[in-house]
Amino acid sequence: MEIRYSDHARERMGERRVSERDVELALRHSIGDPAPGQPGTLWVEGHAVGGRILRVCVAASDRTFVITLAWR
Repeated sequence: MEIRYSDHARERMGERRVSERDVELALRHSIGDPAPGQPGTLWVEGHAVGGRILRVCVAASDRTFVITLAWR
C-alpha cells in the first residue's frame, strides 16, 4: 500500500512520534467503519505497532492520502 502524507500529517507524525509503519498498520487493520470528518474526509481507527490505537484522517476519495492523525 503506497501511502501519501500531507505536510500537516508529517508535522503531526513528528510531534506525536508516529511512524509510517504505525499509519500503515492502522489503515490495514482498521477497527469498525470509518467515521465522517470534515467534508471530504474520513477518520479511520486502527491498531498501530504495539497495539496502540491510532486515529488517521484520510481523504474520502483516496484513503491512501493522510491528512492528519492522532493517538486515541
